[in-house]
Amino acid sequence: MRLLRFLKDWAKRLFAGVGRAGWISAAVALAAVVATHVWLADKLEAATARTDFVKGEIAKLDKEIDEIRKLKDEVAALLARKSVVETLSTAQGQQARFLDQLARTRPEGVFLTSASQSRNLNVELAGYAASYGDVAEIVRRLGESAYFENPSLKEVRTEAVPRHAGYPVRFGVLVSIKRPAAPQAQKTAASTGGQK
Repeated sequence: MRLLRFLKDWAKRLFAGVGRAGWISAAVALAAVVATHVWLADKLEAATARTDFVKGEIAKLDKEIDEIRKLKDEVAALLARKSVVETLSTAQGQQARFLDQLARTRPEGVFLTSASQSRNLNVELAGYAASYGDVAEIVRRLGESAYFENPSLKEVRTEAVPRHAGYPVRFGVLVSIKRPAAPQAQKTAASTGGQK
C-alpha cells in the first residue's frame, strides 16, 4: 500500500510540475507529428500518381512499339514480295531473250532437244546435227554471240541408228550467259553524279 500511495504522490508531482507549458509542448509535438504524417502521405500519393502516369505512358509506348514492329514486318514482307515479282519479271525477260538468242545462233543443220540452265548462268544444250561441221558451226556462233560466252563441247558422237532421220550426230554443248553490263554502267554513272 505504501508503494501505491508513493506512486500516486509521484504522479501528482510530475503532472503538477509539467503544468501548462508541458501540455502546450505536447500538443505542438503531436500537431507536428500529424502534420508531418499528412505531408508525407501527400508526397506518397503524388509519387504514386506520377508512377501510375509513367506506367500508363510506358504501356502506350509498348503498344506503339508493337505496332511499329508489325509495320516493319509487313514492310519486310512487301519488300520480299516486290523482290520476287521483280525477279520473276526479269527472269521472264531473260528467258525470252535467251530463246531469241538461241534461235539466232542455231545453224540450219542443227536442232536442239534440250536446254537446261543452272543457277550460275551456265546452260547445257543438247541436240542433233546433220554433220560435225554443223556442230562446229553452233559452237562458233555461240562464241561470237553477244549473249553467250565460253562455249565448250561436252560430247559429240555419231549414232549408228539415228533417232532423227538426217541428223546422225548427237552433241552436247556447255555455254555461259554473259552477265549484263548495264547495272555496272548505272553504278558508275551514279557514283560520278551523272557527269561525263
